[in-house]
Amino acid sequence: MLAQYKALGCTSADPACLCRNVNFGNGLRDCSNSTCGSAIGSTVIAFGSSMCSIATAAKTTFPATSTTTSIASLPPCGQTCMNNLIAQYSALGCSKPDPACLCRNVNFGNGIRDCSNGACGTAVASTVISFGSSYGTWATTAPKL
Repeated sequence: MLAQYKALGCTSADPACLCRNVNFGNGLRDCSNSTCGSAIGSTVIAFGSSMCSIATAAKTTFPATSTTTSIASLPPCGQTCMNNLIAQYSALGCSKPDPACLCRNVNFGNGIRDCSNGACGTAVASTVISFGSSYGTWATTAPKL
């Protein structure tokens, strides 16, 4: 997946950039499960999630993937998907609906992808998926008013 950095919208194999794209986590999951089997694949996925947590915490640069910056600006189907996934914070390993915590769990991005593709259709889903990929960063780096 690191070699796919250009296809994932990055200029290098910078983990912070790669981890901001939900397709990096999806590809890591799909490739490791199909190549290694689910028992070993889960270890690879855990490693990827850990790498992304560290990269996100380091706040290295990454390209913007969407101009949508609030859930309210998403189409109604996307708002429903985002709000439903945020409401599952406990099941996603977070003690509160903290965007930074949610975004560290690959299942948050997977849920947004699956929900938005089903609820919105693929044409609209790309906007919702892009928003979901950047949600944790926007929420933690946006200036507080």
